[in-house]
Amino acid sequence: MTRDFNIFRILHLFRFVCIGTIASLFITSVAQTVSTIGQGSAVTRSDRLATFSTITHSGISLSDYTEDSIFIGANADSLIGYEVFNGANGSDPYFYCLDGGSMGGGADAWVTIYTTDSKPIYAIEFLYGNSWTNGHGWGNDNAWVVWQTLRNGTVVSSGQVGPNPMLPVGTIMGFYDPSGFDTIQLKCNVQNQFDPNVQALAMDNLHLQLYGNVSETLAPVATTVQFGKVTGGDNASLSADDGNPLIVQKFFVPSSQAPIIRFTSSFVTTIQTPVQIEIDLKAKMVNAGSFRVRALMFDFAANSYVQALADSTLGLSYQTYIASVPGMAVDYVGLGNSLQARVEVQQTGPSTAVQPATSLEFLNLTVLG
Repeated sequence: MTRDFNIFRILHLFRFVCIGTIASLFITSVAQTVSTIGQGSAVTRSDRLATFSTITHSGISLSDYTEDSIFIGANADSLIGYEVFNGANGSDPYFYCLDGGSMGGGADAWVTIYTTDSKPIYAIEFLYGNSWTNGHGWGNDNAWVVWQTLRNGTVVSSGQVGPNPMLPVGTIMGFYDPSGFDTIQLKCNVQNQFDPNVQALAMDNLHLQLYGNVSETLAPVATTVQFGKVTGGDNASLSADDGNPLIVQKFFVPSSQAPIIRFTSSFVTTIQTPVQIEIDLKAKMVNAGSFRVRALMFDFAANSYVQALADSTLGLSYQTYIASVPGMAVDYVGLGNSLQARVEVQQTGPSTAVQPATSLEFLNLTVLG
């Protein structure tokens, strides 16, 4: 993220705070998520995009619509063929628009958005419109959008954008949360609507940002071997791909189901609010046989280890293994911005050695913020 963008975001959010003080109907928000207006006000890099190009006619059920691993669902059918963005989407004839007449009531009135692979969302932007009448056509500038963000099924932030000051159709709407959320729900209403339980939101070109804008690569500050014995190298050997590996040999194994090698490395990040953590491991077996390797991260919120790298074949040639840590990255950061990664080697069949050894060239964490 550049200095110019930081200044822009601070000024932008300050403007909304001031407006919210004067006219609370425009933006009322609690907790972490902030609503924004304007292209680039929330999303600084688009990781996923829904253009809705497959919604080619009215009457398509939107209850399970997915695109680019984004679920965008509503208890409604599509409405196409009307101008609902005041021309802001140009000649693009396809977009996401609710036929308000088919909407259900209560909670069913939400448009619900989340990633189908459970990736947290840190920012979202889309072209806003609606299919409420404006007296001479469609797209009512006096409508408003109610929203809420959720994490693990619990509402963490909520608010309303519009109608005072006005929220014109054709506006780029955005939502930004430095801690991330897994679901956002939206509904668009207008004064004196025929049924208070329906809504008529329209969207086009929906962008999601799943990662942050700052990154760093971390080397272990300390390593402790739980199962096995070190026969070469030390903690510093795991820092880089420099031909100086850490070699850990099978020694004492508490049970036949336990891994033959287990060690835990600790790290320290300078990123206060990470949004994504990646494990990078380069390893091989010294002795032939049947082995698999896995990597886990300690979840301080759950007080348990979570597997990030699925059990993978470990052979006699070096291989680099890369895995993204699931869930909310901030949950893996403890006191003093500490992180803990664990590597385990499982013997799954016979080996040419009674006490086989693993050679580990590096174990790094890439942290995005």
